[in-house]
Amino acid sequence: MASNQNQSKRSLVISIAVFIVIAVSGYLTIADLAGKQSQQQQQSISPVFALIERELLNPLQIATTLSKVGVYDEYFLSENPDQAPLMAQLKKYEDKFKLPFYLAHEKSRKQFNSDGRVFDLIEGEVIWYFALKEQNDYPVQAVLGKREDVHLFIDVRQYDDEGEFIGFVGVGKSLGDFLGSFQQFRSQYGHEFVFVNNNEEIVLSSLSDLSPEQADDATARIGIKSTSDISWFEEFTQKSANNSEPSVIVSDVQGDLLVSKLNLESLNWSLYILTPLNVRQNEVNLSFTMYIAVGLFLAVIGYKLLYRIIDIYLSRLSRNKNKDELTNLANRDHARVFFNRVRKHERQIAIIIADIDDFKKLNASFGHSKGDEVLKAVSEIFAEQIRSQDLLVRWGGEEFAFILPETTNAEAAVFAEGCRKLLERTPIQIDQHPTSVTASFGYCASRDYSDSLDIMVEKADRAMFVSKGKGKNRVSTLCEDN
Repeated sequence: MASNQNQSKRSLVISIAVFIVIAVSGYLTIADLAGKQSQQQQQSISPVFALIERELLNPLQIATTLSKVGVYDEYFLSENPDQAPLMAQLKKYEDKFKLPFYLAHEKSRKQFNSDGRVFDLIEGEVIWYFALKEQNDYPVQAVLGKREDVHLFIDVRQYDDEGEFIGFVGVGKSLGDFLGSFQQFRSQYGHEFVFVNNNEEIVLSSLSDLSPEQADDATARIGIKSTSDISWFEEFTQKSANNSEPSVIVSDVQGDLLVSKLNLESLNWSLYILTPLNVRQNEVNLSFTMYIAVGLFLAVIGYKLLYRIIDIYLSRLSRNKNKDELTNLANRDHARVFFNRVRKHERQIAIIIADIDDFKKLNASFGHSKGDEVLKAVSEIFAEQIRSQDLLVRWGGEEFAFILPETTNAEAAVFAEGCRKLLERTPIQIDQHPTSVTASFGYCASRDYSDSLDIMVEKADRAMFVSKGKGKNRVSTLCEDN
């Protein structure tokens, strides 16, 4: 959770830095010009920054700040949040900031909205929630929603103290509000805007033919254009190859355009600023482009270099932490990643928990070093049984977990019994003496997406204790066959 908060802070800092660089570039451009042309350029460029800050960065900052100060913590800690105070708090924020607020609660699978609506988060119906839940590259994301009245929603991922995903909070802004501001700015200064997300979808635009369109009925999707619908985009791409934030003159049906691309790191978006060129504006635009290019290069290169170094370090650290040092099996962290990845593609999954019988007595008799040898030997025996798509995990102590995709309860029973018999009939050498080691097994299979890894492990663990209570070296389940 701390790393995600740090990433959010870094993204916000770089967005503000980009904003400042653009503002300074605009100022330096104006300082280089004289007379009326200088004044006209100042009047048209400076409000670009204020517009972006007002329409995008302010809602983003409001959403992330409220999340960071913990105003929603008590609701996420509850299995079923107290609806009345939560709705009152969301309504208070809506009245204060003049923006719709929401909270999407993972445990109860409900969404609470400041306009009084509460509805269930049902997969297949509430598409945005389950799509964003799996896209964890950015802690803050902005997507279009509310098909009957299109809004842009700033969605902030929420995590508990263990780093587990617990839902979203955020704010919305009507597409009509954006279009009104863009049209007013265009009529006054002549600039157009196109905001593109990392999927090459046009999220916002001052051009009506590129703007998202609301759905015709409750079952249709929002009409979203892509960069392939932009007449000048192919030429821009060719001319700006190998340049991450270029400014390029392209041909359009209305005449030449100066297209400047900026990366909005905090949202993982690209902003294209379109400036129609004429004889009087060319010098201003080219000078402005030069200052933006130099300023962004100097401001961003250091950040990107540092970010890359940190990213490589964290990646290596994660790989090292995903292995159990003693047995070289996966640990719990990797188990969660594996389980969540499988769940995205397969409904059916089974969990088996195996606990070595009388392991404490074995440690007491032979010593912990010999106990470690037993753990490694047992892990090798179990590893012989798993399929290529399965995962064997050192869950902790003398306990192992099997994660078996596409496995029913009946198939899990056969698998667990095979492991039990193999372990029972395979003597383990301790001080050159073959020693019989057994384990008790519990298993559970499920097709329910709401059954998380923790829930299934708990069910399998309880079944394992049933095996212990019945005399050990057994296989048990508390789940019904499916």
